Amino acid sequence: MTAAVTSAHAIQIWSAEYISNLLKVSISRIDPHSEFDSFGLESSAAVAYITAMEEWLGLRLAPEILFDYTTIASLSEYVFTLMEKSGRVDQCGASDAESHRDRD
Repeated sequence: MTAAVTSAHAIQIWSAEYISNLLKVSISRIDPHSEFDSFGLESSAAVAYITAMEEWLGLRLAPEILFDYTTIASLSEYVFTLMEKSGRVDQCGASDAESHRDRD
């Protein structure tokens, strides 16, 4: 499913939730400004994260993107910029991630 995302912050929230679920840790332990390495993500988990983000956003991302954007915050900004350039940003409605969070 392709998400309608309104901000890089929505991508950060989704990422923090995804990684905390993947690692089975509290979301409060996931700092978006910390390096991915600090979470103890193994390469297979990193690929799973990028693949899930691709499916969620309908984008193609190289698995090695985590070497260039080493925090949730920097990756979210970059991905949001890609979405803006491709016209995939919802300018007025809540994103799927924001709507999903509100339903929980």
